Amino acid sequence: MKRLLLILVLTFSFQTLTRADEINDYVVENFSVGDSLLNFYSYNKIKEKINSKTTFWYPNNAYASILVKSKDFKVYDEVGIVINTKDDKFIIHSIEGTFNYQSNIDECYKKQDIITADLKDAFSLSAEFQTYKVKYKWDKSGKSTSNYDEFIFSDGSAIRVICYDMDKDFIDPNDQLYLAINSKKFMNYLITLK
Repeated sequence: MKRLLLILVLTFSFQTLTRADEINDYVVENFSVGDSLLNFYSYNKIKEKINSKTTFWYPNNAYASILVKSKDFKVYDEVGIVINTKDDKFIIHSIEGTFNYQSNIDECYKKQDIITADLKDAFSLSAEFQTYKVKYKWDKSGKSTSNYDEFIFSDGSAIRVICYDMDKDFIDPNDQLYLAINSKKFMNYLITLK
């Protein structure tokens, strides 16, 4: 299977992405949408990660985002791997590369602008672009927000660049930037949550 290494070296500069044919051509810290998590971890290790307190469960337990940290990561602080936990093949439906900004949302927005500009250059003709800001639905106080820059491909898959501006009183007040690569199936699921 063809792979295009998506290495986003984001310290002070952003390296240009090369165009890929499909969403699963992108690789983030060795993970790719459509691959099995069993290529990286044993069945028992995956079950252990699923049951970890750091795992984020989507409504109805349809999907779970497993937090992965490694000193070997070259770009991201951590990676979220979204799987359907009822699927024994543990196919990856989304990869969420994360940068942590603590309480520095302005730096998050600066990095988001850099990444989005580069992605616009790479996908100017092949993806629909939209940007929007919403209240972060998991913060019941309504004080946290999510700022989305989204590239939607003709097959329904998407790449999202998201800054989370978290309220200081939220359970996790850490401002974060996510680069999320989402399969068509996972995007369809996310749309039902709106």
